[in-house]
Amino acid sequence: MRSLVMITLAAILVLAQAAPVLAKEGLEARFDAPIARDTPGGTELEVGMRVTVPDGDTVRPVEGSPIYLRLIGPDGSSTWQLGREGRVSGHYTMRILVPAGGVSRVEAGIHGTTDLPITIVGDALVAGGITKGTAQVAPAAAAALTPLPRASAPAPVTGEAPVVPAASPAAIGDAAPVPWLLVIGAALLAVLALGAGAVGVARRGRHGVGAGRRVADPHRAPGA
Repeated sequence: MRSLVMITLAAILVLAQAAPVLAKEGLEARFDAPIARDTPGGTELEVGMRVTVPDGDTVRPVEGSPIYLRLIGPDGSSTWQLGREGRVSGHYTMRILVPAGGVSRVEAGIHGTTDLPITIVGDALVAGGITKGTAQVAPAAAAALTPLPRASAPAPVTGEAPVVPAASPAAIGDAAPVPWLLVIGAALLAVLALGAGAVGVARRGRHGVGAGRRVADPHRAPGA
């Protein structure tokens, strides 16, 4: 009984280890253009490929997977790069360096704890140098994707007066209180002047009324 249990556990372990490989056997990678064997070492190539999996009579694109490309040189040295998926489902592009000794083998696969190679359909390598029908050198224009520092304003040419920028609304608002102070001061002076005049008129009115009463009062003794 114990032997039967051990055999069963061993079989399950083997199947568990083989399952990922079996699951990837049906995947296929087809290059947009093959890589030229005589591409000089250190050259950065832009390589595109479409990864699919058979599904009955049709094929389905493999989307959102960590697809990698490995270039292997005659001396065993290699370079490795993950692809980035484009707008077309299942299409991946890699910018990858050619090993120092050139390219003798190409490998594509899915990256994971263990890289799992997938079948390459069609030509991956062709004899000769780079032509219109092979993978091309990666365009240098891709470096322009790096953000550039902001350009500073050019200094004024010697002999010319520097351009003075127009005042901003905030600056204009800061200067506005000066004329308002003059207006408020003038208004206060006018109010004070009117008040002083009103007081003078009131005093003169009181004096005039008092003098009239002394003349007209019949009960007051003469000469009082």
